[in-house]
Amino acid sequence: MSRTALFLTFWVVMSGVLRADTVEALPGVSRVDRQPLLAQVQRLGEAMRHLGTPFQGDVERELSDAAGLSGDSAFAKRIQEILDPLCLAAVVLESDARPIVATGKAAPALVE
Repeated sequence: MSRTALFLTFWVVMSGVLRADTVEALPGVSRVDRQPLLAQVQRLGEAMRHLGTPFQGDVERELSDAAGLSGDSAFAKRIQEILDPLCLAAVVLESDARPIVATGKAAPALVE
């Protein structure tokens, strides 16, 4: 099966399962341990560089500055404030309902 056919199949299946909502702000996360979040942010930066689309200088600087914040909740909030404008979507999983996809503010762009 070609990539295009696989993607279209995935898209059709998921469009029937997920509900898309446009929201002003992506859902917030407050209970996150600092060390695992910091490790994931560093991995994300490495992946972005590997793909040839590294974070802009101001984003890198803000992420570095956020690492100096005290308290897990303040750190998590700041990381989310920095990365939310770069997100295409967030998936909200609730125990009593189907997943909800909230669209982010980042403009989708095809990278080949």
